[in-house]
Amino acid sequence: MTNLVIHPEVGDDVAEAVNWYKGIDPELAVRLSDIVYGCIERAKESPWHHPKIHLEYRRVLCEPFPYKVIFEVLEDRQAVHIVSVFHHSKDPDLWKERI
Repeated sequence: MTNLVIHPEVGDDVAEAVNWYKGIDPELAVRLSDIVYGCIERAKESPWHHPKIHLEYRRVLCEPFPYKVIFEVLEDRQAVHIVSVFHHSKDPDLWKERI
């Protein structure tokens, strides 16, 4: 895929996670940020390699952190749409409010 579409709230997702880790250790915050953006890049470059979690929505795990990048493939636009950067402990249906 060549294009990337990012839901407007994804920036808030990342900022919230990074700020939380910044309070623990600033180096962890930087590491999380790097991993999240790496996961977004992996979703963009090879979207079909990641498992479906709901309908046509897929996820990339941000290991070792407890987050996942949730996305869908927009074939008509040749794009990957990033819907959420989601913490594993949250209600698993919460991100679906964005679809």
